[in-house]
Amino acid sequence: TEAQFGADGDIPVTGDFDGDGVDEIAVYRGSKLIIDSNRNYRIDAGDQVLEGGRHRGHPVIADFNGDGTDETVWVESSMRFVEIDPRESGSTAR
Repeated sequence: TEAQFGADGDIPVTGDFDGDGVDEIAVYRGSKLIIDSNRNYRIDAGDQVLEGGRHRGHPVIADFNGDGTDETVWVESSMRFVEIDPRESGSTAR
């Protein structure tokens, strides 16, 4: 299946962000990860946006804790890991 989501310069990524067993498409734009939560292939108000905040790394997406839902870890150039979990507020530096 082909889909267009995002804009020129965005970095495409995929992951099962809602734990339903089906990957969603997403794009990394600056310090934001924009997930096509409503699966309509358009960036709109129905999409989930994860903010990297002051962290200017890039996202690594995987099911790090084994719960069936992919998490996003932001990898900074200093190699610190900052986990941003959409189900919890805040972030945890590691």
